[in-house]
Amino acid sequence: MDEIQKVLIKAGRKDLAQKYYEKVVQTLNMTASKGKLSDNDLDTFQAIADDAGGELYRGYSGRGMYGDTCIGITGNATKIIETAGEHGIKGAITDSMGLDDIVYWPKYPDDQRDEE
Repeated sequence: MDEIQKVLIKAGRKDLAQKYYEKVVQTLNMTASKGKLSDNDLDTFQAIADDAGGELYRGYSGRGMYGDTCIGITGNATKIIETAGEHGIKGAITDSMGLDDIVYWPKYPDDQRDEE
């Protein structure tokens, strides 16, 4: 969640925070259709995970995503981001998952959830 969203939510304007988030996602020029990755995108993210020694994480809902889900990769964030850049994938966001990090890309929506 960025500072603008935090201020809007703190001011009791969750509706505006949601609209702001939607606008940010829209401006990222999403390449995947809503809720479903293309087979090519999925193959690319699997290759990134393999090359970076990480694990693909399907259906991740990160900070400020309000329940929307996207593709992510768990493991060493620095290595994952560098590897993604080598594959031409930009716009990564990171979160901590206890012992591991997750790197995720909201502009690549994915409603397929991993089994927990």
